[in-house]
Amino acid sequence: MQRIHFIGIGGTAMTNLAIALKKTYAHKQYVISGSDDHIEDPTYSMLKTHYLLPEHFGWFPQKVTHSIDTVIIGAKITPDNPELIEAQTHNIPIMTYHEFVAQFSKDKTRIVITGAYGKHTIAAMVLHVLSYFSKEVDFMLTSPVFGYSETIRLSNSDTIIVEAGEELTSQCDTRARLEVFEPHIGCITGISWEERKQQFSSYEQYVELYRNFIHSLPKRGTLIYNDIDKELGTIIDEEIDASVNRIPYTMHPYEVFNNRTYLKIVCGRLPIMIFGEHNMRNIAAAQKICTCLGLSNEAFYQAFKTMKGSNKHLQILAKNTNTSVYFDYTYSPIQLKYTLKALREQYSNRSLAVCIELNANDSIHNLLNKDCEGSLNLADEKLVYYNPELFEAQGLPQISKQQIRETFGNSKIKVFTSPEDLLAELFTMSWGRKNLLFVSANQHTELNLKEITERIMSLGV
Repeated sequence: MQRIHFIGIGGTAMTNLAIALKKTYAHKQYVISGSDDHIEDPTYSMLKTHYLLPEHFGWFPQKVTHSIDTVIIGAKITPDNPELIEAQTHNIPIMTYHEFVAQFSKDKTRIVITGAYGKHTIAAMVLHVLSYFSKEVDFMLTSPVFGYSETIRLSNSDTIIVEAGEELTSQCDTRARLEVFEPHIGCITGISWEERKQQFSSYEQYVELYRNFIHSLPKRGTLIYNDIDKELGTIIDEEIDASVNRIPYTMHPYEVFNNRTYLKIVCGRLPIMIFGEHNMRNIAAAQKICTCLGLSNEAFYQAFKTMKGSNKHLQILAKNTNTSVYFDYTYSPIQLKYTLKALREQYSNRSLAVCIELNANDSIHNLLNKDCEGSLNLADEKLVYYNPELFEAQGLPQISKQQIRETFGNSKIKVFTSPEDLLAELFTMSWGRKNLLFVSANQHTELNLKEITERIMSLGV
């Protein structure tokens, strides 16, 4: 029996890990406790449902005793946390969320997908294909994918699929998440220094993460990488061990006909439910991973034709013969451009309206930067909504309508600061032969997209 104490249990990842351990082993191996100074829904309700909610909010060093076997710290926990200091005093092993998962998976085949973009979608694709053939694997994701309600699964499976980003594991550890796992099969989707300048002090500091990732591959390991990214290719050429198996990928051949995308395959073409050039690259990567796991191309295609895509990335909310409404969690201008290009290619016979919600959180700084200029040019109608009151409540700098127009480099953008005005605009627009894309830099939106979509569908008939 192991006793594990979570410092910062209210974080999304920490909550999911605590629940995963409790559900999987039903107290047979782990006794779980936790603390946090503030917990909100949805994690509050999740912890309460699984009887893991702390009795009181705050930090209580007396909870950390010699009986604790391991302490897991959340990403926002600082070195001066009283419970962390107490754990150090007792010499209790301390791990970050990612360190614990890596340790748990030390005897498993580890597939780690990383890169500046596309990693979540690729992980979703691989999981879908494996699930289609009832192949059970463990996984660690940043958000749920279609077919799974959880973001982490830990079991007796001999394989784990990990989505690992460039962020630090915690404020107490200088390593990035992608540096922790030492994968047997690694996949790098590409790098993007221009988009990461706010997070890293130099280009060298940024690419060092990927050098470390490449070096962590064992002898006779496998590295799957985006061969279109020449900058990444140069780094791989310089750093990779000769014993590591290199598998480059580019883009799966495809064509678009009558608002439908088809994969070009040996025996003809395969209709699929996702679209866009960036997704064709993701498909190529996912196919390479599945091949490494022993699946044939024929098996991959058999499963992939039922693939819906990844949750909240070009997610279809509703459609009829005239209109399709999509939602996309887009955290960078480059991702926004990819998304608009995909919709334009898929629906060349329809106009496109884009509605961006600027959320009052740190992600706003990633979305609103100099790379935004021209990112909305492919949209026919451009709407931006933000709530100044929420910005003030979060202590974030206020932004003006003019600033938004200048940032996107388009004076025709319609900017709204009240949901009522935005809805009035949406509900008085003509929706014949027109699509709508909702964009958010946060996975949770202030707007009720379900109700808005239902109303638009009734207008577009």
